Amino acid sequence: ARGVPAVIPLSLEGVAKRRGSGRRSVQVLHDVTLQLSPGEFVLVEGPSGSGKTTLLGVAGGVLTADAGRVLVADQLLTALPRSQQRRIRACRVGLVCQRANLLSGLTARDNIVLMGTIAGMTGHDAGREADRLLASLDMSQLSARRPNELSGGEEQRVAVARALVHH
Repeated sequence: ARGVPAVIPLSLEGVAKRRGSGRRSVQVLHDVTLQLSPGEFVLVEGPSGSGKTTLLGVAGGVLTADAGRVLVADQLLTALPRSQQRRIRACRVGLVCQRANLLSGLTARDNIVLMGTIAGMTGHDAGREADRLLASLDMSQLSARRPNELSGGEEQRVAVARALVHH
């Protein structure tokens, strides 16, 4: 259906990840197994430093697991070259980080459109989808503002729209 985001399966099987190096190296993820069905929502919670961000980074293909398997849309990420991993991340994964990481030289709308074009959408389609998302987030009136002209919450809503633009 139009306007309904496409969702993909995500699977982590026996995933392990170490952060840091040498004596400061810490095993952050230990044998993590997780199966998410299309449309399923999951809350990840835990104390600071427990590996939540690392888990999301591995699941989204931003970080590479040291052991185990990560499948996004039934594709084994570790079996793919980095260029294909980046393509899957750009086209199939939407991440919203604690910091919005918007490009300061672009307007709110253009930050969203850019992600759509990176994912392979035409500029016209990405623009139309950006406008729809901004309207759904009650942000249309702020579409021409740059990130430094937005509140923290407004920046986060733009980051959400950017994560959803490619469905």
